[in-house]
Amino acid sequence: MIAQSTTGRHVTVTVATIDERADPALARKCGVDAAAILKLRNEYPFTVQFLESFGSVREPAERLATTLRDYQPLLKPEDLVLHTAVTVASDPGGIKAPRTGIPLYRLVAASGPVPVALSSEDEIAEADWPFLAAAAADATVAFGQGTVTVRSARGVRLALAARRNARPLLDGEPWNAAGDGTVLVPPGDHTVAFSPGSAADEPAIVDASCDILEARAVTRGLRFAYESTGRASVVLDRQPLGVEVDGAAAATVLPAGPRGTPSCCRPASTSSPS
Repeated sequence: MIAQSTTGRHVTVTVATIDERADPALARKCGVDAAAILKLRNEYPFTVQFLESFGSVREPAERLATTLRDYQPLLKPEDLVLHTAVTVASDPGGIKAPRTGIPLYRLVAASGPVPVALSSEDEIAEADWPFLAAAAADATVAFGQGTVTVRSARGVRLALAARRNARPLLDGEPWNAAGDGTVLVPPGDHTVAFSPGSAADEPAIVDASCDILEARAVTRGLRFAYESTGRASVVLDRQPLGVEVDGAAAATVLPAGPRGTPSCCRPASTSSPS
């Protein structure tokens, strides 16, 4: 099934399974051999989502580190998705109560650079939504005199007050990955600032489903580099006449939407569309 899903297609397959080392009793009951599942990745590429269970022996704050330790060398951080249940029970037959507020944010933040799958979306309290992105970012932000310093293991969407007649700078250089009130900051240590002038005549990326590593205007166009483990999508501020990825014409450019023009990029660890 995995082979049929991935062959000739730009898709990322995620296999959800019980964490055998965290809940051996449940794994035996369900007949799960996690190591055998992970070894299948040698033949078929897929990411692994370990499901959180009541009988887990892992401490939430140490879950990422202990999971990687228990399954090394079969598993790396980029291969993993951590599943977290928003509603939990105090015992197998007990009353369920939602995780909310600081306990939920700490649980999400403990995943570090690894994606988190929350189950389920409908159970997340409305008051928690504005804080989940910040908790998952695994980033530190410091505000200086006219600058913002960001340190993050992965790309961050930095929300700032929209400024007129000012163009964003990343580490002192013009940066064409910014929308209305947001700046897409690459992984690592970076400084965001603004310089007088407008970049309205230059194309820009206003949003992306991947990390943007480079974004600069070129003659009659925009060149950017991105990093993604699978198919990625970026949103441009205008309709492109054409899109090239690593020198070849991109097969898919989607119609314009309310926020901009989505442009699908081919999957690759690092690619440079223009």
